Amino acid sequence: MLKRLLKEADNVAKNVMDNHFGKIDSDKQFDTHDAAIIGLLEDMIGKTNSLIVLIENNSFNGTDALSRMILENYTFMKFILEKDTENRGESYYRSQKINDVKLFDSITQETLVGREVREFLGITKEKINNQFSDLTDEKYRNKLESQYLSVMNLKDKRSKWYNFNGKTNTFRDLCKYLKMEKDYVLFYQIFSNEVHGQQGNKFLKFEYDSVEIYRKSGELELHTKMVSSFIMEIVRLVYKYYNLNEDLKKFNTSIQINYAFMKL
Repeated sequence: MLKRLLKEADNVAKNVMDNHFGKIDSDKQFDTHDAAIIGLLEDMIGKTNSLIVLIENNSFNGTDALSRMILENYTFMKFILEKDTENRGESYYRSQKINDVKLFDSITQETLVGREVREFLGITKEKINNQFSDLTDEKYRNKLESQYLSVMNLKDKRSKWYNFNGKTNTFRDLCKYLKMEKDYVLFYQIFSNEVHGQQGNKFLKFEYDSVEIYRKSGELELHTKMVSSFIMEIVRLVYKYYNLNEDLKKFNTSIQINYAFMKL
């Protein structure tokens, strides 16, 4: 079922571009919030494809991490598409620009760490400054920060892009607002153990006179069910937002047919 859903989801971006923005009589302009929606969707599709590859090859390390990242994509898209989509989408988009500035500063800083990073990358500070000259311009940097703060009336650039009410300071807060706190506990916290390298004790049995080493294995039905439900909802939300009723109808029909075949 997950592979079939992924195949259907892979058509969404093209359908949006062709049937919403690409119509001859369309006056719609592709904007920053659209870039956020399509970008998050394509990233979610790519991670889901990677998850499927791991499962099909019985290579289970990394499945928790990928599932957690897919949950993040889903949560961000659900928040953006819930309401005030233009501002929320733009806030996400602007947050990525702020992250670019932070990374640039980390690489170009005149510290031991900065020099070690540049040496490892085999690049000079001058070359980085020339390649990303706009990020050396203080006026441009101030403009980026101003744009980021103004969209959602954020307190400062350390504020999360989704802190629309001054109370949503963490990812768990966001899940709680979206009535997804059970998903946070059931999926995010459990899957985070792999992300943070906290599963080492699961791969060996150590006793006084023996050591047994294991490889990660097991049933991944939890992962596939979670990701399948997330993809199904996001595809529907995207089609509804862009008023692509025919594409939504085709998607729902395809899912129903495939579900019927699975029950035979």
